[in-house]
Amino acid sequence: MPQPRGPRTMGMPLPLFEGGHSKLHLYVDEQHRDLGDVFQDQIAPDSESIVFVADPVEMRRTFGLEGKYPLHLVPESWTVYNKAYGCQRGLFFMDGEEWLNMRRVMNRLMLKPEANIFSAPCQHVANALVSQWQHENTTEIQNLEEQLYKWSLDTVVAVMIGTNYEAHAGKWNGIISQLASDIHSIFLESAEMSSMSAKVARDEDKPVWRRFKKSVDVSLSTARSLLREMISVCSASPSGLLSDMQDAELSEEEIMKVVVDLILAAGDTTAMSLQWTLFLLAKNPDVQESISAKIRNKTDTLHPALLRGVVREALRLYPVAPFLIRIVPEQCVIGGYELPPNKLVFLSLYTSGRDPKNFPEPEKFWPERWLREISNDNENSSGAYIAVKNSYASMPFAMGARSCIGRKLAETQMITTLASILKQFKLELLNANDIEMVMRMVAVPSEPIRLRLKHHQ
Repeated sequence: MPQPRGPRTMGMPLPLFEGGHSKLHLYVDEQHRDLGDVFQDQIAPDSESIVFVADPVEMRRTFGLEGKYPLHLVPESWTVYNKAYGCQRGLFFMDGEEWLNMRRVMNRLMLKPEANIFSAPCQHVANALVSQWQHENTTEIQNLEEQLYKWSLDTVVAVMIGTNYEAHAGKWNGIISQLASDIHSIFLESAEMSSMSAKVARDEDKPVWRRFKKSVDVSLSTARSLLREMISVCSASPSGLLSDMQDAELSEEEIMKVVVDLILAAGDTTAMSLQWTLFLLAKNPDVQESISAKIRNKTDTLHPALLRGVVREALRLYPVAPFLIRIVPEQCVIGGYELPPNKLVFLSLYTSGRDPKNFPEPEKFWPERWLREISNDNENSSGAYIAVKNSYASMPFAMGARSCIGRKLAETQMITTLASILKQFKLELLNANDIEMVMRMVAVPSEPIRLRLKHHQ
């Protein structure tokens, strides 16, 4: 299997040793261009080599090799914390039969409901965010990232308690704001620790570990306290996903583990994805105006599909997880190369999503590429996308048994919120510098994104 031949220091490629892993996606992208769609490399000292895959056909095949109980990689900081303090966690941290049983229940509730139970609560929270921005009267959205963390948490709470949300949201507003701030701190400290051994950081009681532990302690305690109140509300007035989980005969302990993790995961993923989406719309005013006009035109029936295209295009260009990480449990062949059992495989979404073989004009923000072509003989969709050669080259929610359980919720809340924002505002980008994508556990902007809102005339 091809391997990079460049200079190395302490077993690491020199660019990563000198610059850290913040630009790992760019380093890997360069190696794919030089070595092909499949190569292996050792990117950290005293670690085994990793197989990197950018061919969408092989990426899709990899998910079929996972087995009944897919293995995955958990950030070391969380593994050390959970083990040290006996912390039982939700779906992301479960394995084996426990994971499979819980996943089957949550699939039915979150991915295959009879109707989209997420629409109404997502709209309620989107309306609240837009209303807040309408009354701020500032030339710039203040603390955009933190506001979107809170928006994401508000949405999870609203989905959990359904029609009870409006009556209780006010009294929990301060708690949710503080929780959003604490969860943001977890993300920042986790990112800092990703460049070192979390076990060593804990054993040596480094400041970064103390900050991380404090943020996790407070966040878990606050989330559990809030969830107990939410359970009490739904017991008195059944509604929302919490009531559905109770009807599925999950114990309070099981509900606590799963929902607390949904709350903690909301910020790093959906909030960051919406931030990138708003950035792209502000950076491309012609695209923004075209989409906004369709949304404000009540007779236009195309805009829901176009909004989905906006989200898919943002996630293609700026996947929050630039690599999907899997462990193949058995000996297998990927890209013509034989892999031993339990081999670590990184699926290179950043590279595959910007490859012209998969997406014509890959650097272009082009939401219409995700619309379906119209057949010449009628007005029905032919099934093919306008400018997508292989949709498996962009899989931000992964696929297979261990795909993102929150996919439907994330898509609904992003599309709903985008529609509400673009209906009211024009977005202007205020950053003077070019915004780059850097890795801090997930893909984040190289500097805070600054946006100005202008009301439509």
